[in-house]
Amino acid sequence: MPSLPVARGKPGRGKTKQGRLWTYVRDGRPWHDDAPPAAADHYSPDRKGTHPQSHLKRFKGVLHTDGYAGFKELYTATNPGSRRPIMEAACWAHVRRKFFDLTVNGQAPMAEKALRRIGALYDIEADIRGSPPDVRQQVRQTGTKPKLEARKAWLEREQALLPGKSPVAILSLIETAKLNGLDPESCLVDVLTRIADHPINRIDELLPWNLASEARTP
Repeated sequence: MPSLPVARGKPGRGKTKQGRLWTYVRDGRPWHDDAPPAAADHYSPDRKGTHPQSHLKRFKGVLHTDGYAGFKELYTATNPGSRRPIMEAACWAHVRRKFFDLTVNGQAPMAEKALRRIGALYDIEADIRGSPPDVRQQVRQTGTKPKLEARKAWLEREQALLPGKSPVAILSLIETAKLNGLDPESCLVDVLTRIADHPINRIDELLPWNLASEARTP
């Protein structure tokens, strides 16, 4: 969601503050959807996750967003006004960017392999772009799904072999913190502050999803 300057105080004094613009787009033309393309903009004074929850409280369907943690509540059963959670269409571009950054900063064989595996998924999508929904679904089930399952198994094997101080292992903790609605920096500080005196047999309490649950408990 882009930020935009908003006038503050009396007009003409040049004082501004940062507002937020939430843009929602519907465009099914690449897959022959009959609904006309449309876009809607909503302004808010901040970037709190309560805003998209309000904007989309009656929406049902598939939603594609970026990795901002404020969108997380949209995909849960507690989304106000909805009978069922919105289905998330996650973005491979954001996953790919994290691995790409690792290759830019130095040699990262695992990250390079991950990029090649993601590239294979991109190739499948390029081949079926514009095809009818049933064709795309069939190709994804027979072509994409096995690659995703193999990639998951590969990542789990590789992660087990990574030194705890490697860039990819730090990256894993940061991204997991984000997925659980935590600020990565605060999460790292919290873990590093508590881990020295924390019982080793309860170390799982410091995992991001448990910290998030702890933060929500009154």
